[in-house]
Amino acid sequence: GPDGRIALARFLLGHQLAEETLGMVQLAIDIEPQLAADAHIRSLQGVASYLMDRPEEAVEYLSAPSLVLDPAADLWRGMVAIDLERWVEARRRLEAGRAAAYRYPGVWRARFEMAEARAALELGDYAATQAHLRAIDEHEPDYTTRLYAAYISARLIAANGDVYEGVRRLDELSFSGVGPLEARALYDMYRLQLDADLITRPEAIEHLENLRYRWRGDTIELDTVRTLGELYVEDGAFAQGLETMFTAQSRFPDTEAGRRI
Repeated sequence: GPDGRIALARFLLGHQLAEETLGMVQLAIDIEPQLAADAHIRSLQGVASYLMDRPEEAVEYLSAPSLVLDPAADLWRGMVAIDLERWVEARRRLEAGRAAAYRYPGVWRARFEMAEARAALELGDYAATQAHLRAIDEHEPDYTTRLYAAYISARLIAANGDVYEGVRRLDELSFSGVGPLEARALYDMYRLQLDADLITRPEAIEHLENLRYRWRGDTIELDTVRTLGELYVEDGAFAQGLETMFTAQSRFPDTEAGRRI
C-alpha cells in the first residue's frame, strides 16, 4: 500500500537517493491520489528535488500551503534560496528553520551552518559569517562542507582586507577536485585580482572566457557571463557586452543575479 512506499521513500531520501525517492513517492500517489497535497509528501518531493539540483521544482513543492508554518520546510526553502542566490530570503528562511535543525544528522546541521555563513557573507555581515563558520565544526562536516567553508573563509579574509591571502586560498581551492567549487573559486579569484589591479581588464576577460566554457549550467556560469558582459562594456565593446549580458539574463531569469542584470 501507499504507507509502505512512503516509508521506503523516507529511507531512500535518508540515504540521499533523491531520484529513487521521487519515483517511490509517485508510486504512492498513483495508488492514493489525494496524497499529492499531503504536507509530508510535498516535503519529501521538495527535498529530493533540491538534492537533484532542481531548485525551481523544489520551490514549487516546498511552497505548498500545508508547509507554510513548518520550520523544517523553512530550512529547505533556505537551502534552495542559497542555490538561487536569493540571499535575503535564504537568511530569513534558515533563521526561521533553525529550531528544526536538531532533527537532522550532524552532517546536515553543518551544511545548514555553512549555508547561513554564505548568506551572511553575501549580505556583508562578516561577524555573523565568522560565527557560522566556527559553528560548522560543532557538528559533523563532511569533506565537501569543509571545502565550501574554506571557500567562504577565503572570501571573508579578502573582504577584511587581506586580498593576497584570500587570492592564495582561492587558488588552492581551484585544485580541490570538486568541480563547482573550483569554478566558483576561480571566478572570485579573478574578480579579486582585477579589483586589486593584480591583473588587467583584458587578462580578466581572457580568464573569464575560459571559465565560461569550463563550467556551464548554474549560477556560477551566470555570474561569470554577467561579469564578462560588464567588462566588455567597460572596455568599449558595447555590443558584445550587452549581448553577453542578455544571454546570461535569458538563461537564468529566476535568479537574483539574473534579475540584477
